[in-house]
Amino acid sequence: MKKRNKFVVTFKILTISSITLSCIGIVCFFGICSLDFNKILFIFTSLFLLLSGSFMYFFSKEKIFFFKKNNNKTPQSEIEIHDDLFHSTPELIIILNTNNKIIEVNQTVLDQLKYTKHELLEKEITFIKPKNIRFEESECFSQPQKDIYKTCLSEFVTKQGISIFIEALIFNGLWNKQPVIYIVARNVGENENIQNGLLRFRTAVEQSHSSILFTDLNGNIEYVNPRFIELTGYSYSQVIGANSRIFKTAKHPETFYKQLWQTILSGKIWTGEFLNRKASDETFWESAVITPIKNENDQITHFLAIKDDITERKIDEFRIKRMNDDLRQAEMELRAAHEQLKAGNEALAMSYDELEKAKKRAEESDKLKSAFLANMSHEIRTPLNGIIGFSDLLIRENLTPEKKQKYFSVITSCSSQLLKIITDIIEISKIESAQLAIETDVFNFNQMLDQIYENISNHEFLKNKPAIRLLAEKTLSDKSMQLISDKKRLIQVFENLIQNAIKFSYKGDIIFGYKLKDTYLECYVKDNGIGISVEDQKVIFERFRQVHGTLNREFGGAGIGLSISQGIIELLDGKIWVESQLDVGSTFYFTIPYYIEL
Repeated sequence: MKKRNKFVVTFKILTISSITLSCIGIVCFFGICSLDFNKILFIFTSLFLLLSGSFMYFFSKEKIFFFKKNNNKTPQSEIEIHDDLFHSTPELIIILNTNNKIIEVNQTVLDQLKYTKHELLEKEITFIKPKNIRFEESECFSQPQKDIYKTCLSEFVTKQGISIFIEALIFNGLWNKQPVIYIVARNVGENENIQNGLLRFRTAVEQSHSSILFTDLNGNIEYVNPRFIELTGYSYSQVIGANSRIFKTAKHPETFYKQLWQTILSGKIWTGEFLNRKASDETFWESAVITPIKNENDQITHFLAIKDDITERKIDEFRIKRMNDDLRQAEMELRAAHEQLKAGNEALAMSYDELEKAKKRAEESDKLKSAFLANMSHEIRTPLNGIIGFSDLLIRENLTPEKKQKYFSVITSCSSQLLKIITDIIEISKIESAQLAIETDVFNFNQMLDQIYENISNHEFLKNKPAIRLLAEKTLSDKSMQLISDKKRLIQVFENLIQNAIKFSYKGDIIFGYKLKDTYLECYVKDNGIGISVEDQKVIFERFRQVHGTLNREFGGAGIGLSISQGIIELLDGKIWVESQLDVGSTFYFTIPYYIEL
């Protein structure tokens, strides 16, 4: 009666919320919400005993069984085994001493492993493990840390050599006042799907043509498969517990291994190639994939390495590389011999085709020079005749003031025309001899366009074509157009292109201006003139070239204005080109760097 009262009093100490939450947790965990009253009462009573600290417990899906604790205050309480629960539970219970030797087993162990108790006592735990599986014993069945239990998935072998897969819970305690290790295991192989899966997995690992290596966080080896032993020549006893550094060679720098460890310790997969060492000190190449293994808390616990021998492939690669090097060297020597032969042939004589081309170029050059000289003769004689003729008229008496003024205007115009021809000849000579100087300064580009507009508007040849309208386009403010360049040369290029546009146009608008394109200005002169054919566009910037090459051509000119403009623009780090269509008009473009004063 006293015990019953103590039970009731102790039970009442628990809060209602604690009992409710704990009971719900136990019932939901085991999935037994539909159990009868006696089973539910058994579980609730078990929960109370566990909460009161009276029992150490273990459970399976169907049963809960207890080890009763003594009430001493030592860190590790000795466990009192209840024989009826100890031997009737479906779990395999094994007690080991600190040397990993079996000192007690329950009846389930004897039933499932088919050994007698006498055959198992004083045997090491490895006695019932597969001989060809070399997991390090400290990993699973050695003594855990104080007050810490651990779980693992392992394998036992029956007396008949049949493997059974188990899920084990390991913790430490006392037995006859001596420290021991308790193993409580469940035979997961009773589930046929699990057993078949584990067997297939083990067979795949053991029969794999790849070598498989399993290490702890420090690289200490816990498992290798038979292919690894075959490849490296090491025995199981030599590698189990050893560090993976034993395979290391001097081929790879320390930074190589540092990067490897940084990768796998961060939880990432590392792939690469090693030059490793066998037990015989022979080196061999391996291609490896090293994968971090994580537990249920997403913490890395081990590393798995799957490696393939690629020595033959490396030898083949080396041979191919050497052959390629030899071929490359032979190719270089052959090319050098070819160059020498080519130089010899060129020194001896030019081929017939080359002579023909050179002859044609020489003939073309002679024609251009002849045409240029003839043209220059005409262009120079024309203004000179005007100057001489009207000067003679001025000597005559009885000329009215109006006629004198008209004659003076003609003489002035002819003089300007003659001066421009001479200036152009000097300019093209300077460009040819690389003596044309560029003088940069800061000026306002918009104001320069206004100046050009005034110069051209007041020119006689524009006044003689009233159907032509001259327009200037300025897209940026004066503040943004304080440009650093050669103002004099830019005026020369603009006026040359505008005068050509007026010369080859009868009516319409002639528009000149610019647009800002990234780091440069794109300038343009557009007209509605006679246009230029596609063929003529290819040669229009060549010296002494003219679209209309006869002396009696309608438009006149020396044929060097565009060549001068091209030379100036190239000296200003720009380029010039034309877009044109016959009978529609032409647009000449040129670019200059957009250097502005800050």
